[in-house]
Order: sequence, then structure tokens, then C-alpha cells
Amino acid sequence: MLAWKLTEDIYSDVEVHVTPMHSEIIIHAMWTWNVLREKDRMVKKLTSIVRMRFNVPENGVKLYTKKVFNCGLYAIAQAKSLCYNLLGGLAIRRYNLHESLLLFVYMDYAFV
Repeated sequence: MLAWKLTEDIYSDVEVHVTPMHSEIIIHAMWTWNVLREKDRMVKKLTSIVRMRFNVPENGVKLYTKKVFNCGLYAIAQAKSLCYNLLGGLAIRRYNLHESLLLFVYMDYAFV
């Protein structure tokens, strides 16, 4: 569900930390301002979606965003970026055979 909402923001990973008081969901994204949008509107919207979907109390879940500083090291983020660029019709310039092996491994994982 979060993958579908965050596809165009090119997120790389989602961490979930469960504590007795609440659950924390940390979204790692290349462009955190896309996830946050104006005045955390998107984070509040995603929080309410998660609360309604899993029947969590009002303060039972908290969403945070974290910027991926070295996105070249995340193969999943690279595959998602390449897929998004190909679907958008953008030119792909830096692409070689070695990277294509990783691409086929992570391509299915990118848009699950």
C-alpha cells in the first residue's frame, strides 16, 4: 500500500519499528520534500490511511521520512528510478551491462 502511494517519490525502503506504545514507520526516500509536501500533508494522509487500514488507535502509529544521501548505493532505488524514467519517456544515459544484471533482479521488487 505504501509502495503504491510512494512510487513516484522514489522511496528506497520502509522500516517499521513496533513498540508497546506505538509503531514507527520510517520512509527512506531520495526526495523527502515530495513525501512531506506542504506542511506534512502527505505524511498525515499516509498516517490516517495506515490507521484506518490496520485499525490502529489515534496515536498508535507515527510516520517519519529520512533522506537517502547516497542513492547510488541502493540498488532498489536505482531500479525504481530507472523504471520511473522509462515509464515517463525520459532518456536513459548511464546504463551498462553490469548494472543490467542488478536491474533484472530488482525490477520486479521495485513495483510490487
